[in-house]
Amino acid sequence: MKVVVVGAGVAGLAAARLLTSRGVKAGIVEARGRIGGRIYTSYSGLELGAEFIHGRPPQIWNILSRAGLETEEADGRHWFIKPGQPGRGGKNAEIVLREDFWEILGQVMALAKADRERDRSFAEFLDALGATSGNDHESALAAFDRIALARSFVEGFHAADTTHISEKSLALGERKSEELERGRAFRLKAGYMALVRWLASGIPIRLNTVVREVAWGKPHVSLKAETPDGRPLSVIETDRVIITIPIGVLKNRGDLPYSVTFRPEPPLLSESLRLLESGSVLKVLLRFREAPWEVRIPRRFGFVHDAEAEFPTWWSSMDESLLVAWLGGPKAQAMSTLSERELANRAIRSFSRMLGLAEDRLASMLTGISFHNWQQDPFSRGAYSYVKVGGVEALKDFSRPVNNQLFFAGEASGISAETGTVDGAIASGEHAAKAVIDSF
Repeated sequence: MKVVVVGAGVAGLAAARLLTSRGVKAGIVEARGRIGGRIYTSYSGLELGAEFIHGRPPQIWNILSRAGLETEEADGRHWFIKPGQPGRGGKNAEIVLREDFWEILGQVMALAKADRERDRSFAEFLDALGATSGNDHESALAAFDRIALARSFVEGFHAADTTHISEKSLALGERKSEELERGRAFRLKAGYMALVRWLASGIPIRLNTVVREVAWGKPHVSLKAETPDGRPLSVIETDRVIITIPIGVLKNRGDLPYSVTFRPEPPLLSESLRLLESGSVLKVLLRFREAPWEVRIPRRFGFVHDAEAEFPTWWSSMDESLLVAWLGGPKAQAMSTLSERELANRAIRSFSRMLGLAEDRLASMLTGISFHNWQQDPFSRGAYSYVKVGGVEALKDFSRPVNNQLFFAGEASGISAETGTVDGAIASGEHAAKAVIDSF
């Protein structure tokens, strides 16, 4: 086989599909027993991984058009808990619809600079922003509100530690977000896996094949693989290989199960990985017999936020009996070792506190819990990536071909500054495939 793609997430599938469409013999090996990577639609239709299409990225919308897949726009309203007493939610807490959510966020993010001579963390950027706010009480409160909103957004949406994520990378991403209308979100009516299945159609895929060693520099690239339970498989030889393994796995070189060894180590790879990070997310889906939250907010309410809750962000679903609890960033990493039941208990406690509903009443109405721990998943080791301070150039280094034999792709490769997105993963896979074709 001329080209082997390692990983059957959307980056790998997009790469293999483009290669085969150009007449290049290509196939995929995948460590899991399923395709899709961090897109994971359960048998009951629940999105345990990626859920939204953010904006109108052509990489996805072109596929949806060709595949005939329908979407539904998500409710874009953002509600915030305004505590009735300092530091407390509850039945006396006011729930405020913030129609200025994207406007305020945009004002803050517009101040981030992509051309700043010295990169800095987003936390440093916010500190500097706070230091330049007005001295009067009203100006100080407004600045605090904007800064708190931006900090919680970067921790939640980007799954990032604000003391590590790069201001420059966020500024570059913000420009792209405006172009693509990222403030709007859509869901696939048939589930995200429908897109995955369309990409995978006609592609040779070998599941349960864990690549443990990549040897390159000779006439061929050799891949040593094993089954998930450790049984050796035959060595795979190929002319080119496209690596779409998540950076959370690539960064754990030999420290954790299913790590990958490169022989020799590709130039710049270690330094690139040092400047990229895999963010943490906890997403718990709770199904109820009915929607008790209707006493405070609409059945399909969009998003509701409470910065003081253990799970600070919630959203409603196309399924009106389903609620999604979300936590991103360092707090999600700290809680990632808890059991599914304990996470559900904390989620229920958070929602009870937010809306002033009795915790035991909510628990008694619960009919199902769905959860996948991406931090503990040995084939992902995190949710999705972000760029650390000084790491903007590392995006280019990470996706640069090595000896016209090794090519890297995935949402972390940063094609068009779109790290952490499904469309970014698709774009990177297609970019790598084109580079492979050029190399021949």
